[in-house]
Amino acid sequence: MSVTATADDVREVIEAYIHGGPADGATVRANVEAWEGIALRPRVLRDVTTVDLGIDLFGLRSPVPVIAAPWAGHGLLYPDGEIATARGLRAAGIPLVQSAGSSVALDDVAVHSGPFWQQVYVPDDRTLIDGFLARAVTAGATALVLTVDHPAVGNTLPFRAGLGRILSGDAPPPNFADLPSGSALGTATDLGPTDIGVLAAKTGLPVIVKGVVRADDAQRAVDAGAAAIVVSNHGGRQLAGSITTAGASSRARSPRPPRSPRSSPRSARRCRYSWTAESAAAKTSSGRSRSARTRCSSGVRSPPPSRPTAKTASPDGPARRSKTSDGRSSCAAPPRSHPSASIWSPRLRRRHHDHRR
Repeated sequence: MSVTATADDVREVIEAYIHGGPADGATVRANVEAWEGIALRPRVLRDVTTVDLGIDLFGLRSPVPVIAAPWAGHGLLYPDGEIATARGLRAAGIPLVQSAGSSVALDDVAVHSGPFWQQVYVPDDRTLIDGFLARAVTAGATALVLTVDHPAVGNTLPFRAGLGRILSGDAPPPNFADLPSGSALGTATDLGPTDIGVLAAKTGLPVIVKGVVRADDAQRAVDAGAAAIVVSNHGGRQLAGSITTAGASSRARSPRPPRSPRSSPRSARRCRYSWTAESAAAKTSSGRSRSARTRCSSGVRSPPPSRPTAKTASPDGPARRSKTSDGRSSCAAPPRSHPSASIWSPRLRRRHHDHRR
C-alpha cells in the first residue's frame, strides 16, 4: 500500500516526532520542568585561575560534561543526516553516541566523527546484531550503549499515524540493510542482565547501560558487568507517566548499601557514571538526598530508652514520622529484614526539601 503526503504533512509530523511523547506528552513536559526546577549552589572564594570542565570516559574526551545522546533519523532534518552532526560535534570536541537507528550507516558516520560510542538494541533473535556489532568495533567504537528502557514502542500517535507510515516503506535502516525492516531495532522481551556480559564478550568493549531510573536496577546492571549507567527515561518519549530523569538521578546514583566492606570499592571501580550537563546540575541535590536518607535510616536503630517512640512502623507498613516522649520527631522505619527497610521515605524527602527551601 502506498501513502501520499505533501511537504506540509511531512513537516508537521516531523515536528510532532521531535517535540512529542507518548499519550498527551505530559512526561516530556515534566522532564523539562524538572530540570528547570534544579538550581546550582555556586562555591565562592575559590581559585578559578585555571578551570577544567573536561571529562574522560572510555576513550572519549570532552571539554565539558556533555556527550551527544543517540537519536535516530537525523536525515529527517538535514540531507547529510548524522554525517553533519558528527562533523559539528567533532569541531566542538563533543563526543557522539551513534544511534542504532541512524539514517546514515555507522561506517560512513565514523569517518567524520571523533571517537564514539555505539548504541545497540538487543532483539529477540540475538544473532541478528552480530554483524552490526562487528562493524561497530571495526569502525572504532570505544564502548557500547545498551538501551534498556524501550521494551515496546510508546503510544506516540502523531508519528505512528503519519510519518512512521510515510517513511517506513519496505526499506530497513541503513545499519541493518541486510535484515527485514525493524527486526534488529526492537528490544527483546526477555532482555536481562546476562545480555550485558554477552555483549562485552562478543565485542571486547565496555557496555554502558542506558535507561535506568532505579537504584536497584543500577546495582543489578553493575553486578552483571555494566561499565557505567546512564540515568534516563528516554527523554520522556516512550513510557508515559515515568519518573523524570532529574528526579531519578540522585536515586539511581545511590545503589543499595554493600553487603560486605569488600564489595564497596569493587563496585566503585567497576561503575562510572555518564553525565549530561543536566545530570551534572542534578548532582547538587545529592547532598540533600543523602541527608534525608541518613535521617530516615537512623530510625531503623532502636531508640534510646529515655526517648521511646510513640509509634513504630509495622513490618508490612511504610516508614513514617512519629513523636518521642520529649516532643522530638523521629523516623520510624520497618526492620532491616523488610524489603523497604533500605528505602527512604519519599514523603520525608519532600518535607526535608521544603524545610531546606
